[in-house]
Amino acid sequence: MNTANKIAYVTPAGTWASFVLPQSNSHPFTTACVASDNGTYFTEMAVNKIARIDRTTHVIQQWTVCCNTTPKGIAIGLDSNVYFALSAVNKIAFMPLGGGTITTLLVPTPATAPNKVNLGPDGLIWFSEHDQPNVGQVLGSGLLLLGTRQEP
Repeated sequence: MNTANKIAYVTPAGTWASFVLPQSNSHPFTTACVASDNGTYFTEMAVNKIARIDRTTHVIQQWTVCCNTTPKGIAIGLDSNVYFALSAVNKIAFMPLGGGTITTLLVPTPATAPNKVNLGPDGLIWFSEHDQPNVGQVLGSGLLLLGTRQEP
């Protein structure tokens, strides 16, 4: 619901609701992730924020990421950190569930605009580079670029 400035929530029973975001023109990105803290986390790429909506109270919390970083894809790691791509500055960042210090990691390939972030079946965080056919993996406090994507 990017241009509508809303986040939608669908329950396991199939009912859904949408919620207007507190800041206009925030442009939530297309992915969101459900966490063990009863929150759903998402990025607001136009206003450089990471947000969380409580699935019971529907209260929205927001954390500001430094200027003009364009946060995009987001995922929850097994280490209880929230990982997200900072596309405009070529970094992957993370913070603890519920907020806290945001740590950034530089993607080793210059100017590739990291985009999607996912928890892989191996329990590690993976990311894609929008401007190059590469995938990378977060290993502890550093990044390792693993290889080139093959188009089907």
